[in-house]
Amino acid sequence: MASTDRSSAAAVLAMAEKPPAARAVAAPGDILLIRHGRPAVARSSRVAGKVSWRGFDEWWRRYSESGLAGDAVPPDELQALVAGAAHLVSSSLPRAVETAHLLAEGRPVSVDALFVEAPLPAPHIPLLVVSPSFWWVLARLCWLCGFSGGLESRAHAQARAEQAARRLALLAEEGTVALCGHGWFNRMIARALRHEGWACRADGGDGYWSVRRYSRS
Repeated sequence: MASTDRSSAAAVLAMAEKPPAARAVAAPGDILLIRHGRPAVARSSRVAGKVSWRGFDEWWRRYSESGLAGDAVPPDELQALVAGAAHLVSSSLPRAVETAHLLAEGRPVSVDALFVEAPLPAPHIPLLVVSPSFWWVLARLCWLCGFSGGLESRAHAQARAEQAARRLALLAEEGTVALCGHGWFNRMIARALRHEGWACRADGGDGYWSVRRYSRS
């Protein structure tokens, strides 16, 4: 468990990076885990200012309700990758839904709350006033260690991720399936897929518009 927690903590810090989408060609039956595009609500202190834990909870609510930035455009490479998908699936959060519709180019999108991001409750630390980015990392680390603030726990989110992985695997029997989801929960789905024998064939990291491609080993 300790090694798992250390790798999870490293992953939280890696989420600040924004590498480009993976250069890959989807094969029939692949699963594409795509992170949404850049949201309209910023998290840097330069734009969002500094907040208390209560302020972060409010910021997270606004972030969850927000769509994409007005100038958000999917990379051509990702657009081409998704063009061959038999199924396009999205989290029900606005930033993911808008991402999916930009990529769909008029094709139907299946929207499902099963794929929403894992919660990010801020630990109640008096007098701490920092940027949303700082709270983001701190809250995720605390959540991984068991703090849920009355929201979905890590264990429940992992069970949901396993259910999501099974859903995607079932859809992939009919051809490539592309999921427009979220950075952390996509990682949890990826872990569940690997446990079921899927292998990552292309890893575009955790940045906005990034994609990881999985196929059967």
